[in-house]
Amino acid sequence: TDLDRKSELRRSSSVYARVRVAPARAPLFPAPAYSASISESAPAGSEVVQLTAWAAKGGGAVVIFTLRSTGGAAEKGGFAGALLLFQLDCQTGVLRTADKLDYETAKVHHLVVRATDPTSGTYSEVPVTVRVLDENDESPKFTAASLEVTVSELEDPRLRRPLLTASAADPDTGDGGRVTFAIKPDSGSGENSSSSADLFEVDSTTGVLRLRQKLDREAAALHRLRLVARDSHPTSPRSSLVPLTVRVADFNDNPPRFRRGDNLTRLFRINADLPPGSFVAKVTALDADSAEQPALRYWLAPDFGARQFRMDERRGVLRYRPRGAAVGRYNLVAMVTDSVHWDRLELTVEILPSATGGFERPLRCARRLFHARVEENRPAGQQLLQIQVDNQDQLDVDFQLLNDRASSTFSLNSSSGWLATKGALDREVSSGFGFEVRVADLAGRRYADCSVQIDIAGVNDNRPGFEFADEEVAIAAGAPVGTEVVRARATDPDDPMRPVDDYRLDEVLPEESRKLFAVNASTGVVTIATAVDAVSEHRLTIVARDWQPPHLEARLRLTVLALPPTSPRLNVACRPVLGVDAKPRPLADCRATLGDQPFVDFVADLAEFSPASPPTWRPATAAALTVQGDRLLLTATPLLSPERLFRGALQLAVTVRAAELRPPRTIRRRLSLPVDGLPSPPPVFEAVEYRVHLSEAAPPGTSVVRVRADGSDFVAYSIEPAVEFRIDSSTGHVTSAAPLDREARPTHRLTLRAADAATGAIGPSASLVVDLVDVNDEPPRWLGAAEASSSVSEAAPVGTEVARLRLSDADVASADAAVRFHFVNAANDTDDPSEWFDILPDGRLVLAGPLDREARPVFELLILASDGRFTTHKPFRQRVVVNDVNDNPPRCRSDSLLVDMSEAAPLNATVAWVAAEDADDPASGFGRLVFKIVESDAGAIGKFGVDSDSGRVALMGRLDREIRDRHELTVAASDGEFSCRTRLTVRVIDFNDCPPVFTAWELRPVPEDLPAGSLIGKVHAEDCDIGESAEIEKLVDLPLIYLGEEVDLPLIYLGEEVDLPLIYLEEEVDLPLIYLGEE
Repeated sequence: TDLDRKSELRRSSSVYARVRVAPARAPLFPAPAYSASISESAPAGSEVVQLTAWAAKGGGAVVIFTLRSTGGAAEKGGFAGALLLFQLDCQTGVLRTADKLDYETAKVHHLVVRATDPTSGTYSEVPVTVRVLDENDESPKFTAASLEVTVSELEDPRLRRPLLTASAADPDTGDGGRVTFAIKPDSGSGENSSSSADLFEVDSTTGVLRLRQKLDREAAALHRLRLVARDSHPTSPRSSLVPLTVRVADFNDNPPRFRRGDNLTRLFRINADLPPGSFVAKVTALDADSAEQPALRYWLAPDFGARQFRMDERRGVLRYRPRGAAVGRYNLVAMVTDSVHWDRLELTVEILPSATGGFERPLRCARRLFHARVEENRPAGQQLLQIQVDNQDQLDVDFQLLNDRASSTFSLNSSSGWLATKGALDREVSSGFGFEVRVADLAGRRYADCSVQIDIAGVNDNRPGFEFADEEVAIAAGAPVGTEVVRARATDPDDPMRPVDDYRLDEVLPEESRKLFAVNASTGVVTIATAVDAVSEHRLTIVARDWQPPHLEARLRLTVLALPPTSPRLNVACRPVLGVDAKPRPLADCRATLGDQPFVDFVADLAEFSPASPPTWRPATAAALTVQGDRLLLTATPLLSPERLFRGALQLAVTVRAAELRPPRTIRRRLSLPVDGLPSPPPVFEAVEYRVHLSEAAPPGTSVVRVRADGSDFVAYSIEPAVEFRIDSSTGHVTSAAPLDREARPTHRLTLRAADAATGAIGPSASLVVDLVDVNDEPPRWLGAAEASSSVSEAAPVGTEVARLRLSDADVASADAAVRFHFVNAANDTDDPSEWFDILPDGRLVLAGPLDREARPVFELLILASDGRFTTHKPFRQRVVVNDVNDNPPRCRSDSLLVDMSEAAPLNATVAWVAAEDADDPASGFGRLVFKIVESDAGAIGKFGVDSDSGRVALMGRLDREIRDRHELTVAASDGEFSCRTRLTVRVIDFNDCPPVFTAWELRPVPEDLPAGSLIGKVHAEDCDIGESAEIEKLVDLPLIYLGEEVDLPLIYLGEEVDLPLIYLEEEVDLPLIYLGEE
């Protein structure tokens, strides 16, 4: 409580204390709790902490220490687990580890130690906390045992799309738990895993796998790699590997290619009398794409000669199909397609008559030039090609080399014509051979000289080389960042005209050196990356890698001395000596200085530049070096000759090493000295023209090329015009200065100039040609209106051009994949247009399948064009009208018709309608049908007619059933080429046009007293009508009976019923009667 009585305000605060009351005679620990830390890498038995306890007054002198359970649990494993990990010396109180600890299992262990007085049995307890310190003892673990991804060979690496994301975790803490990723080759795979690793890159932080170079399934369908997860521990990093498999998905990007080997014949002879279908030849095409792509289809290009042959579209077998006179020579063109690409092969088939005459025919080389390409370093005996001749008379011939140089390099089989190597070839010695081979008959009357060209393809079998084996340079301590230290320059003997442009610091360098210095990856210029403030010495290794697989490397050992800014600099100054006639003739006079004072404590040597192939620096033989104190005299030797010069001057390098200085130092001075008293030549560029390729997407500041001019120690470079590009005046390093656009200006031609900074002499200029490499930054556009209409016959063969799509793309074809066309289905069209049409890369719309106008007369095609990145903003609408051909015969609705026609029918009455249909288009004339009667029986002639347009059959003459009750006729419907027929049967129906006629009377005289009911006689009547027209079923004889009185007899007379009184008459009368079926 505040005891300030002068203040009326009283303030107070409280603290809580916990008082543990121990037994009066219990041991006491000096501290209320213990805490200790120990590394998880400590071996078993390591001391953790020592505990002490005081015996209480009146107690025993000895204290016993034990571990006791708290009833709680440790972080993992509980107290019972902790008892297994620690042991306590009961007498000394030293706590040790009983087993190896694991930070990842339990970071903290809570123990309780009891101190017991064995005399009184009283005790005290104290808590002990043991913290486990983490060590980098765990390797990163991938979440997957293996990784696999499928990537299309069309994938563009410039899009940098993620292929997969690897995930790995490390339970360690700090840098030991920070995981980075990398790719390494799979040394156990059979493929070239080193080059496979160059195709991909992985983000070291996120584990995202991306494509670095374009894939080619035909070169490698499967890439097996190892993905490395490494922690970031500075001294003892740990890593783990997981297999990574990248499968390349195929795309139909390779055209089929006919086999065209030199030993394949393209002239075939057959006899004209061979039966049809005889085998002539077989052509084979190979497609590098996978089997999932469409099968190859062969055919013969339409030609008059092709009519004599037929080709199997699946197997490529050519067969004989004679048509008329076939003797002669036929030049055929075999075609093959994979439904996207195509190839052609020219064949010649000569059809000979059965008996051929004999005349002497000359030998001719089968090809104008026999050409082969072979890689260098191939073993001896490599077969290159076979020389072939057109030997129509089947002569025995001999092959002979006509060139001595070729004879020493190649062997030629004199009987077969096979050419092979005698030993390994070296492209750096010779890039090719051209020579003649004579083929002569053994009689010596006929021969042919065949030209042969063998090109030697280079392989990357030479490492790049630096100008000197090692370098030692000095810099001022505290020099600003970016200060140039040295220019490391390497050349590649495999491609001496292309500067090496891939430099880096060796990965095995200490981390400090890698932080202090940096090397420009394209120019090899080493600069200060972090200011070097202290006087020190640093050893670097510069790695130069060539640009071709397997990417061979060269190393330059570099010693960098950081000297105090006030430290005197070692320098060598040289001046040429001109016009002095002495032996040996002096060339230059050099002096060594240390600061401003002459320096004599050095060792010097001299090197010269040799322009031989490959050009290199070597110990000088054309000049000698003499040291006189601080002077270095350079004199000519008898070996100095014009061929030892490089561009008119002697290129020398003086190296001075001061080993006694602390630290030791080295300086090298390069000289370009005139010869024969001529003035020192101005700087001369290494090449008259530099030609480089640069992406139009390169940002300003991108390195273009580094040019160099020799002839002066100090060269000032300039470039004209200095708008899009600029040049470093001291280094000759050309960079871009503005955004570039290939579509606006595809090539930049610049003038390079080099001047002697000391004398101002300007040497000959050089040209720099920068060809901008196109990137796909322009979309394709349709030329003109985005719609068109065309027509094609439905009988047109596959491959017929239907239309040509015209497209403009400011990008060049090599910027990306070639422009591809795609069909787009309309909303109401479910058919795939590619069943009938195909679009070739040049924009030709061709038939891919047979057409049928009757199935589909019009196609409305919607077409999009894509250059791999951009697609036309709207589809092109191509309307294709299928023109009709007469390929469908008429179809009659009925093969036969049966109709009934009354014999009383009037003329021009309709007998029947003959109906027929033709699927062809009537507007084309092919679908218009003409009807006519082609057959009829004798009675129908002149009685029937048919309308040629409608098929209406009409009555042209009277029918009479009593003469003919049935007529047969045939009506044909024809479209001019095809026809169909309908058989028409006309049954004539009776009409009541005949009266009944009595045909017989049987009446005889009777006596007057004839009794009633007596038979008088019989009458008989007939009617030519039938059926209801006669109203009777048959004619009968009706007996007449005298009734003796007048009676009513119902009779039907002439078709109607009447009452007819029958009266006995004494004379004969005609009485027509119809028998009604009853008396």
